[in-house]
Amino acid sequence: MDSVTSFVPGKIECIASGTTKIVLQMAFVWEAAGAGDLAVVTKMENNVVSAQLKQLAGKGIVEKLDTGGRNHLYRLSNDFLICG
Repeated sequence: MDSVTSFVPGKIECIASGTTKIVLQMAFVWEAAGAGDLAVVTKMENNVVSAQLKQLAGKGIVEKLDTGGRNHLYRLSNDFLICG
């Protein structure tokens, strides 16, 4: 975890613990991912992951990528990844 959080100093600490799992997994994957994929790897319920992704998108931590359907993809925001 320290190797991942080292590029987001001070930012990961202000995220709720359940949401931290999602953010860290997104950092490991480094590709846009759907709520279902993230739910599997974080061992969380799909609806919980989806709700947290919406909150993270509202805070600018993740970007929501419209797929033209119901299932959107999410990736970490560049603003979140910038150190400093």
